[in-house]
Amino acid sequence: LARQKITADGGTAEFTQDPTGLVLTGGNPLGLPAGTPVDALLAPQFATGGSLVTQGVSTTIRLPDQLVMGIAVTPIKQLTVMFDAQYTWWEVLDVIPLDFEILPNQSLVLNDESVWTWRFGAEFLVSQKRDLKFRLGYIFHEAAAPDQSVIPNLPEAARTDYSVGVGGRISKTFYVDVAYMFVDAVNRRGRTV
Repeated sequence: LARQKITADGGTAEFTQDPTGLVLTGGNPLGLPAGTPVDALLAPQFATGGSLVTQGVSTTIRLPDQLVMGIAVTPIKQLTVMFDAQYTWWEVLDVIPLDFEILPNQSLVLNDESVWTWRFGAEFLVSQKRDLKFRLGYIFHEAAAPDQSVIPNLPEAARTDYSVGVGGRISKTFYVDVAYMFVDAVNRRGRTV
Protein backbone atom coordinates (compact mmCIF):
# COMPACT_ATOMS: atom_id res chain seq x y z
CA LEU A 1 0.00 0.00 0.00
CA ALA A 2 1.75 3.11 -1.25
CA ARG A 3 -0.61 5.90 -0.21
CA GLN A 4 1.12 8.55 -2.28
CA LYS A 5 0.67 12.22 -1.42
CA ILE A 6 0.25 15.19 -3.72
CA THR A 7 1.04 18.73 -2.62
CA ALA A 8 -0.52 21.64 -4.50
CA ASP A 9 1.19 24.96 -3.76
CA GLY A 10 0.62 28.36 -5.33
CA GLY A 11 -3.16 28.13 -5.54
CA THR A 12 -5.40 31.18 -5.35
CA ALA A 13 -8.54 31.45 -3.24
CA GLU A 14 -11.04 34.06 -4.39
CA PHE A 15 -14.01 35.15 -2.27
CA THR A 16 -17.13 37.04 -3.38
CA GLN A 17 -19.77 38.48 -1.12
CA ASP A 18 -23.24 37.42 -2.18
CA PRO A 19 -25.91 39.85 -0.91
CA THR A 20 -28.28 38.16 1.53
CA GLY A 21 -30.62 41.02 2.40
CA LEU A 22 -30.60 39.81 6.02
CA VAL A 23 -30.98 42.32 8.87
CA LEU A 24 -30.42 41.98 12.61
CA THR A 25 -33.41 41.77 14.91
CA GLY A 26 -33.80 43.66 18.17
CA GLY A 27 -31.95 42.16 21.16
CA ASN A 28 -29.34 40.50 18.92
CA PRO A 29 -26.15 39.14 20.63
CA LEU A 30 -24.03 41.84 18.93
CA GLY A 31 -25.96 44.60 20.72
CA LEU A 32 -26.51 46.44 17.42
CA PRO A 33 -29.72 48.25 16.51
CA ALA A 34 -32.53 46.27 14.92
CA GLY A 35 -32.49 46.58 11.13
CA THR A 36 -28.68 46.67 10.84
CA PRO A 37 -27.86 44.99 7.48
CA VAL A 38 -25.72 41.85 7.92
CA ASP A 39 -24.20 42.43 4.46
CA ALA A 40 -22.81 45.80 5.63
CA LEU A 41 -21.28 44.16 8.70
CA LEU A 42 -19.48 41.56 6.55
CA ALA A 43 -18.41 43.87 3.69
CA PRO A 44 -15.10 44.94 5.36
CA GLN A 45 -13.96 41.30 5.37
CA PHE A 46 -14.03 41.34 1.54
CA ALA A 47 -12.10 44.65 1.27
CA THR A 48 -8.35 45.29 1.54
CA GLY A 49 -7.20 44.33 5.01
CA GLY A 50 -10.05 41.83 5.48
CA SER A 51 -9.61 38.10 5.80
CA LEU A 52 -11.81 37.21 2.79
CA VAL A 53 -9.66 38.87 0.11
CA THR A 54 -7.98 36.98 -2.74
CA GLN A 55 -5.13 35.02 -1.16
CA GLY A 56 -2.82 32.08 -1.62
CA VAL A 57 -3.89 28.56 -0.66
CA SER A 58 -2.18 25.17 -0.65
CA THR A 59 -3.04 21.61 0.25
CA THR A 60 -1.58 18.13 0.57
CA ILE A 61 -3.83 15.20 -0.15
CA ARG A 62 -3.24 11.49 0.18
CA LEU A 63 -4.25 9.39 -2.82
CA PRO A 64 -6.22 6.21 -2.17
CA ASP A 65 -4.69 2.77 -2.60
CA GLN A 66 -6.32 0.36 -5.01
CA LEU A 67 -6.40 -3.41 -5.09
CA VAL A 68 -7.42 -4.85 -8.47
CA MET A 69 -7.95 -8.53 -9.22
CA GLY A 70 -9.15 -10.04 -12.47
CA ILE A 71 -9.60 -13.21 -14.43
CA ALA A 72 -10.30 -14.05 -18.06
CA VAL A 73 -11.43 -17.46 -19.30
CA THR A 74 -12.08 -18.88 -22.76
CA PRO A 75 -14.83 -21.49 -22.36
CA ILE A 76 -14.99 -21.98 -26.15
CA LYS A 77 -12.51 -20.93 -28.85
CA GLN A 78 -14.51 -17.86 -29.99
CA LEU A 79 -15.56 -16.55 -26.55
CA THR A 80 -13.53 -14.84 -23.84
CA VAL A 81 -15.28 -13.88 -20.60
CA MET A 82 -13.62 -11.43 -18.19
CA PHE A 83 -14.25 -10.32 -14.62
CA ASP A 84 -12.36 -7.97 -12.32
CA ALA A 85 -12.95 -6.40 -8.94
CA GLN A 86 -11.34 -3.26 -7.60
CA TYR A 87 -11.28 -2.09 -4.00
CA THR A 88 -10.39 1.58 -3.47
CA TRP A 89 -9.46 2.92 -0.03
CA TRP A 90 -11.23 6.28 -0.43
CA GLU A 91 -11.33 6.92 3.33
CA VAL A 92 -7.69 8.11 3.15
CA LEU A 93 -9.08 11.09 1.22
CA ASP A 94 -11.55 11.74 4.05
CA VAL A 95 -10.38 15.30 4.72
CA ILE A 96 -8.76 17.86 2.42
CA PRO A 97 -6.71 20.39 4.43
CA LEU A 98 -6.76 23.98 3.10
CA ASP A 99 -3.83 26.14 4.19
CA PHE A 100 -4.76 29.78 3.50
CA GLU A 101 -2.36 32.69 3.40
CA ILE A 102 -4.57 34.94 5.59
CA LEU A 103 -7.59 32.93 6.78
CA PRO A 104 -7.08 30.31 9.49
CA ASN A 105 -6.39 26.88 8.04
CA GLN A 106 -9.52 24.86 7.40
CA SER A 107 -10.49 21.38 6.25
CA LEU A 108 -12.98 20.21 3.66
CA VAL A 109 -14.54 17.11 5.26
CA LEU A 110 -15.64 14.55 2.66
CA ASN A 111 -16.50 11.50 4.82
CA ASP A 112 -15.53 9.16 1.98
CA GLU A 113 -15.79 5.40 2.42
CA SER A 114 -13.85 2.61 0.77
CA VAL A 115 -15.79 0.84 -1.99
CA TRP A 116 -15.77 -1.95 -4.55
CA THR A 117 -16.08 -1.66 -8.32
CA TRP A 118 -17.17 -4.75 -10.26
CA ARG A 119 -16.49 -5.19 -13.99
CA PHE A 120 -17.76 -7.92 -16.33
CA GLY A 121 -17.00 -8.27 -20.01
CA ALA A 122 -17.26 -10.67 -22.91
CA GLU A 123 -15.66 -10.76 -26.34
CA PHE A 124 -16.93 -13.03 -29.11
CA LEU A 125 -14.88 -13.72 -32.26
CA VAL A 126 -17.35 -13.51 -35.16
CA SER A 127 -14.87 -13.91 -38.04
CA GLN A 128 -11.31 -15.24 -37.80
CA LYS A 129 -10.45 -13.89 -41.30
CA ARG A 130 -11.26 -10.26 -40.42
CA ASP A 131 -10.52 -10.67 -36.70
CA LEU A 132 -14.08 -9.35 -36.21
CA LYS A 133 -15.05 -9.25 -32.54
CA PHE A 134 -18.24 -8.29 -30.74
CA ARG A 135 -17.92 -7.03 -27.13
CA LEU A 136 -20.26 -6.46 -24.17
CA GLY A 137 -19.46 -4.94 -20.78
CA TYR A 138 -21.07 -4.15 -17.44
CA ILE A 139 -19.60 -2.13 -14.56
CA PHE A 140 -21.05 -1.34 -11.15
CA HIS A 141 -19.42 1.31 -8.93
CA GLU A 142 -20.45 1.74 -5.32
CA ALA A 143 -20.75 5.31 -3.99
CA ALA A 144 -17.76 6.32 -1.89
CA ALA A 145 -19.03 9.79 -0.97
CA PRO A 146 -22.14 10.25 1.18
CA ASP A 147 -24.95 12.41 -0.21
CA GLN A 148 -24.08 15.40 1.94
CA SER A 149 -20.51 15.61 0.62
CA VAL A 150 -20.88 14.97 -3.10
CA ILE A 151 -18.73 17.54 -4.90
CA PRO A 152 -17.56 17.67 -8.52
CA ASN A 153 -14.46 15.59 -7.70
CA LEU A 154 -13.81 11.90 -7.42
CA PRO A 155 -15.15 9.77 -5.89
CA GLU A 156 -18.51 10.03 -7.55
CA ALA A 157 -21.95 8.71 -6.76
CA ALA A 158 -22.95 5.10 -7.39
CA ARG A 159 -23.30 4.30 -11.06
CA THR A 160 -23.83 1.43 -13.47
CA ASP A 161 -22.18 1.36 -16.90
CA TYR A 162 -23.27 -0.68 -19.90
CA SER A 163 -21.10 -0.99 -23.00
CA VAL A 164 -21.23 -2.59 -26.41
CA GLY A 165 -18.63 -2.61 -29.13
CA VAL A 166 -17.34 -4.19 -32.30
CA GLY A 167 -13.90 -4.27 -33.85
CA GLY A 168 -12.33 -5.76 -36.93
CA ARG A 169 -9.49 -5.59 -39.40
CA ILE A 170 -10.29 -3.54 -42.53
CA SER A 171 -6.87 -4.06 -44.15
CA LYS A 172 -3.47 -5.53 -43.33
CA THR A 173 -2.47 -2.37 -41.45
CA PHE A 174 -5.77 -0.97 -40.12
CA TYR A 175 -8.04 -2.22 -37.37
CA VAL A 176 -11.21 -0.35 -36.40
CA ASP A 177 -12.93 -0.44 -33.01
CA VAL A 178 -16.28 1.21 -32.30
CA ALA A 179 -17.88 1.23 -28.85
CA TYR A 180 -20.71 2.88 -26.95
CA MET A 181 -21.09 3.16 -23.18
CA PHE A 182 -24.25 4.20 -21.35
CA VAL A 183 -23.60 5.51 -17.83
CA ASP A 184 -26.57 5.32 -15.46
CA ALA A 185 -25.53 7.59 -12.57
CA VAL A 186 -27.54 8.17 -9.43
CA ASN A 187 -28.59 11.82 -9.34
CA ARG A 188 -27.15 13.24 -6.12
CA ARG A 189 -26.51 16.93 -5.75
CA GLY A 190 -25.03 17.09 -2.25
CA ARG A 191 -23.10 20.36 -1.91
CA THR A 192 -22.93 20.86 -5.68
CA VAL A 193 -24.85 23.92 -6.86
